[in-house]
Amino acid sequence: MLVLYAALACAALLLSLTVLQRLAPLRCAHAAMALERWRCGLRRYPPAAEDPGMPYLAGGHGELLVLVHGFGADKDNFTRIAAYLTP
Repeated sequence: MLVLYAALACAALLLSLTVLQRLAPLRCAHAAMALERWRCGLRRYPPAAEDPGMPYLAGGHGELLVLVHGFGADKDNFTRIAAYLTP
């Protein structure tokens, strides 16, 4: 009986997440990226007003490591491997 309740709870959670993604896809995408950054210990830094540069992600400590993405990608392509690169 407990397994049935757990399966129903998982199905309800999956259904609610699917409905939420259909109703507000952009908010869900931003929330998913923020969660991924948080899990990897990264923070997003927007460019300063006086220095119009690119936004970037930073985390960890130690020597600086710069990862460069290709055309059609963005800074969030590296969030999953950042957890292994930041001490």
